[in-house]
Amino acid sequence: MKSCFKEQLGAVRYILVRWFADHWNHQATYQNPKGAIVEIDIRQYFNTIPHTVLIELLRNKISDRRFLRLIEVLITAPIRQGKEDTTNTCGCPQGSIVSPILANIYLHHVIDEWFETIKHSHIRGKATLVRFADDMVFVFEREYEARRFYNVLPKRLAKAGLEMHTEKSQVIPAGRIAALKAYQRNERLPTFNFLGFTCYWGRATKGFWRLKLTSRKDRFAAKLKGMRQFLRKHLNTRNTVGVIKTVIRVIRGWVNYHGVSDNKRRVDQFLERSKRIILQWLNRRGGKHRVTWKRLLRALTALGFPKQWKTVSMF
Repeated sequence: MKSCFKEQLGAVRYILVRWFADHWNHQATYQNPKGAIVEIDIRQYFNTIPHTVLIELLRNKISDRRFLRLIEVLITAPIRQGKEDTTNTCGCPQGSIVSPILANIYLHHVIDEWFETIKHSHIRGKATLVRFADDMVFVFEREYEARRFYNVLPKRLAKAGLEMHTEKSQVIPAGRIAALKAYQRNERLPTFNFLGFTCYWGRATKGFWRLKLTSRKDRFAAKLKGMRQFLRKHLNTRNTVGVIKTVIRVIRGWVNYHGVSDNKRRVDQFLERSKRIILQWLNRRGGKHRVTWKRLLRALTALGFPKQWKTVSMF
């Protein structure tokens, strides 16, 4: 099964959700009742990081030449395409152990430090950056400042050898008052994606409007599709229990990350569809007797299938 199916990833992203709750929902969006959000996507970021600039940044912080040489060897390793090796002159290959760290270092220089400077000198009102690797959003108190920033950012990225993906980038109004006014016009504020979630504005139980999260539909469907493909590859396995335990670890990791406030319905759907996928797989393998739904539930309970899960509060 693919590396993204590992339970360890679910635990890491569980911690990430808690950080997301602390830095985003309260400190950024709710404090700007009539603000705006800039959603940015960098086109093929990992494949376009210039080696020379990256190495120069590392030299300013690291004095060990042998260590720098090792990093250079890792990021310039040739790429095999078929039977031929292609020279790698740009980018940090995804899958390399150093790529996530180097990608963060480069964007810290290109985006974080630069944004921290201009938000005090060129931007009026509050401005906040929330970034994890190349997934980033900017929250502004005033919409016109957000649009000014959106027009300037491609120039900043171009100087760093990067390109903004305009089809996946946008400026959208945000804030509890903006959401209320949109509702009064029988409209809804546009949604945006961040860290595997679709972020949207909805009404809380007490009546006020706030930012809510739900699992992205495409990622939701892709995870279930990956589960089906994994089970299909093990259709003739003799270790049925071992395969099901592996799938359960995947399911538990997914739930650990996506079990947040306002996302109960999506998690329940994922658990229900996962059970049906396992049932279909068991009955496709043949046998004297078909596996019934009740028998499946008893077996999954014995193997540790998550019947109950803890919701991570975003407040």
